[in-house]
Amino acid sequence: MKIVIILVLVILLLGGGVIGASLVAPDLVRPILEPIGLMEPADPNAEPEPEVYETAKFPMDIMSIPIIENDAPAAFLILEMTLLVKKGDGQVLVQRNMPRIKDAIIRYILSLSAIDDRPALTNLDFLKDRLITVINRVIGDDVVVGILFVNVFERPL
Repeated sequence: MKIVIILVLVILLLGGGVIGASLVAPDLVRPILEPIGLMEPADPNAEPEPEVYETAKFPMDIMSIPIIENDAPAAFLILEMTLLVKKGDGQVLVQRNMPRIKDAIIRYILSLSAIDDRPALTNLDFLKDRLITVINRVIGDDVVVGILFVNVFERPL
């Protein structure tokens, strides 16, 4: 009777260890468990996990950009934001090109107001994606990985 209990405990411990190992390190136990049918084969079409970047916050000065309607300023868009930049060379690039970045942001916002696209200025998700694209065009691909808006509001005249 004692031998049966010991065998059952050993089988339970081995089974628990295999299950734990397959959850913690699936690539380690996959070659062992796939041939006997205890684990599904890896999907070759699976999407790779997105890269995780170590980022640094780079605060920008407050910008006041005129919104032009009928050839005259109708209001001002006040932007206060922080750039999420890849650590290392990204920080140096952003600091070195800050005047170009500000100029690109101002030109883009003015182009939106020139085509009377006021909803684009109030949709912060759209504005964030577009500004990241504009900034990365100026300083290089994938240097800025995100933008945190601190204050965004429209000040009428």
